[in-house]
Amino acid sequence: MSISQHVQREITLYDTVARDAYADYAKALASTGRSPSGRMDPVAMESGAMLEEVRRSSGRLGATLGAASKAAMRSTLFAALEEARREGADVTPTAALHAAERVIGRGVSMRAANAAFGRPGRTAADKTSLEPAELAELEEKVRQEIQHLRDELGRIRDHHRQRWRDSPQRDALLQEWRDALGGASIKPLLEV
Repeated sequence: MSISQHVQREITLYDTVARDAYADYAKALASTGRSPSGRMDPVAMESGAMLEEVRRSSGRLGATLGAASKAAMRSTLFAALEEARREGADVTPTAALHAAERVIGRGVSMRAANAAFGRPGRTAADKTSLEPAELAELEEKVRQEIQHLRDELGRIRDHHRQRWRDSPQRDALLQEWRDALGGASIKPLLEV
């Protein structure tokens, strides 16, 4: 599979994760501020407990999308490094870690790098034969693909966010909250 194909696969996977994450978010918000019987509970809404539940749900949504984005970038970088390895480049876990810092802008776990590029019996003292210029050339090739991936993931994230904001489900939920509070302000909850 080429790197471009790998990127397309990661984009498709991310879209699925984003869709599912927003569905989970909607379910969590729909149960927020309710009594055990399922009715809206104005006391929970006014006490601040509901706002905390909304914030936790938003945090889980952001964490899910952030983790999926990081995983997609790491997977794409590792696929490019693995392709280079198949073509004869001596890619070590340390080289993969350095490439991640420079290309993705953040590190990846040593465990993941060892799993992908470690070789039994090879120690850290056995340095890579990959020249810095070769690694820089490889990084430049994959950097363009990673930027394309980042752009697409951002577009997907924005698309799902806008779909949620424009959804009748969100509108109905906000109206239900307004009604339960008897006209009191739901301004802190409007960012959902």
